[in-house]
Amino acid sequence: MALTIYPLNPAYGTGVFRRRLRLVGDEVSVTAVLNDDFHSMWCRIGHDGTTVRSVEADTIRIPKTTCPGAVVPLQELVGTALNSDRKSFYGSGRAGRNCTHLLDLARLAIQRAGRGRFTQIFDIVLPDAVDDDTVVQLFIDGVLAYDWALHEDVIVAPAAFAGRRLFAGFAEWAGSQFEGDALDSALMIQKAYFVARGRRYIFDQQGAATSLEPDREGRCFTFSEPQFSVAHDMIGYVRDYSKGLGEILPPHLRARIFTSVSEKLS
Repeated sequence: MALTIYPLNPAYGTGVFRRRLRLVGDEVSVTAVLNDDFHSMWCRIGHDGTTVRSVEADTIRIPKTTCPGAVVPLQELVGTALNSDRKSFYGSGRAGRNCTHLLDLARLAIQRAGRGRFTQIFDIVLPDAVDDDTVVQLFIDGVLAYDWALHEDVIVAPAAFAGRRLFAGFAEWAGSQFEGDALDSALMIQKAYFVARGRRYIFDQQGAATSLEPDREGRCFTFSEPQFSVAHDMIGYVRDYSKGLGEILPPHLRARIFTSVSEKLS
C-alpha cells in the first residue's frame, strides 16, 4: 500500500483504533452497521427465509468522494441464497465491483438471516503499535472472545496461531480452522488490522486524488474505473475514537436501539 503521499500522524502510538459491527434484525430483514475511525455505513438485507429479496444501504462517513455510488452494485445480491458459501459470494469479480466494507456487511447480514440469529455486536479494539507490537481484542456482545498479540502482521499469541500472518493466505487458513461466528470473528480481526494501519497517516486534509495510488487499482468500487480516475479523499472524515466509539445508526434503527449514539466501550 503506497501511502507516501500522505503525511505521518504525529499522534500515532498514543491512541486506539475502534471498530463496531452491529447486527439487528428479525424474521424478514437484517441490518448490519459499521462504525470505526474511517467509516460509518450500513446495509439492510430483506429476505424470505431462503433468498435475498431486497438490499438497502447508505454510506454516511466514507474515505472517498465516489464511495456513495457503491450502494448500486449491491443490488446484484438480490436473489442470493442465504446459505451461499463464501467463495461464490465473493467470486466472479464481485469484490472489485463493490465497496469492501459494504459487501462484508451484506455478507454478515445474509449469514445472520440464514442462521436465524439476528442481533449481535462485535467490538474490535486495537491500540497503536509500539515497536511494531500491539494486541487486538474482539468482544461479542460485550464479552471478550479473542485476545491476540501481534508483531507487525504476525500473530505472536495465542500459541496455537503463533507465526500465522494476517495476510498472505489468512482467509484460506481461517476457513480451514474456524466456522460460524469464529470464522466471522477471525476475518473481522484481519480486516480491522488492515484498516487500523491508517492511523499512522493523515488522510483527510488535502483531498488527494485516488489515482495517485495506482498500486491499489482494481481493489474495490472506488479503486476501479470509472471511479478511479475521478475520486478524491473526503475532507475531515477521520475520527479519533481512542477514548470511546461514537456510533452512528441508520434512521430505521434509532428507535430500536436503547443506547446513546455516543456509546462508549471501555
